Amino acid sequence: MLGRLIHRGLSPVGLDIGASGARLLQLRRRGRQIDAVAAARIDRRAQDVDEDPLTDRMVEAVKRRVDAGEFASRDCVMTFPDHWLAARSVRLPVMPRDEMDAALRLEAAERLGFSDESPGQVAWVSAGRVRQGDEVREEIILLGVDRVAVEALVDRVAATGLRPIAVEPSVLAMARAYSLRHRRESDRDVVRVCLDIGRRNTGVIILRGRDVAFYKPLRVSGDDFTRAVAERLDIAFDSAVDLRAQRLAATYAGAAPCEPSVDRAVFEAVRPLIEELARETALCLRYFTVAFTGLRPSLVITSGSEAREPRLAETLGDVLRIEHQVGAPFIGIEVDAKARLGAPASGFADWAGALGLALRGLPEERRLKETEDDDAPAHPETRKEAA
Repeated sequence: MLGRLIHRGLSPVGLDIGASGARLLQLRRRGRQIDAVAAARIDRRAQDVDEDPLTDRMVEAVKRRVDAGEFASRDCVMTFPDHWLAARSVRLPVMPRDEMDAALRLEAAERLGFSDESPGQVAWVSAGRVRQGDEVREEIILLGVDRVAVEALVDRVAATGLRPIAVEPSVLAMARAYSLRHRRESDRDVVRVCLDIGRRNTGVIILRGRDVAFYKPLRVSGDDFTRAVAERLDIAFDSAVDLRAQRLAATYAGAAPCEPSVDRAVFEAVRPLIEELARETALCLRYFTVAFTGLRPSLVITSGSEAREPRLAETLGDVLRIEHQVGAPFIGIEVDAKARLGAPASGFADWAGALGLALRGLPEERRLKETEDDDAPAHPETRKEAA
């Protein structure tokens, strides 16, 4: 199957599973061009918060799309809800990669709070070398998730007809999605902050070039915004969800404007939370700039299902005194009319996770060309050179 996918230039399905629902995306490479050729969004109802990440209703919805042939393959690269992820930064002496891997395997699980009774699946990312006193040490980001929970989720995905071939944290997928245009050597020290704001979790991701240099989960999330609106306006949680969605839709071109008094009331409800996000992000930036002397971020990007909260990016940028923008991960990617991503005016910031997952399995341009050349009838001179 993988060989056929490479030959056709197709990626596996990127399956982003989060508290707001599931997003499925498949890409195709045509030379240097990347196309989004198939997509499906399975939204999660507000009352489903405490249920499994893939409810029975969601499993059946995904299965219908898979069985209908909307995707050209059933292989998928998947993630799990962000609030499942345990993360911690540690500093270790500089050592060869095999020694580093062996050392971390011995202690990473314990550092993240896992045990023999509650085993975890653990990975690590090198953020780079930092100076600590008179010593140079390596900054390591430890990432882990409960193994039993992930295995159960993989089984749920398999019940949809998809075949999971890899599982990775969404922080790595986000980094891949926002690094498509930062892969050159000259981009190595370009620093950007990605604030991935979801329904249950917010992650501060600092990218150095295309690499993750810092990650920390924050307490404030989309559900906190909704609760604040419900309390301030004295309405039910579900009504607050609808009101926030209407206010967001009003920001799109051609949409009906939001009543000014309602807009003000909602913003006043969420502003303290936005300011808290800004303060927490500022502390992360302070840690990063002290650890990596001379490197300062040039841009803050809001991404995730809550990325387009009105005035969110602007407020964050003003507080942090950094250029700000809502994430637009599909710049340079052609979106097929059959790929239902939603309103183009949204910039598709909530699709960055699925994009990064699909990119993981997308054949590189050179590999694709070699495969196509291998399958084509060879010119006599070409056969002679190969021999």
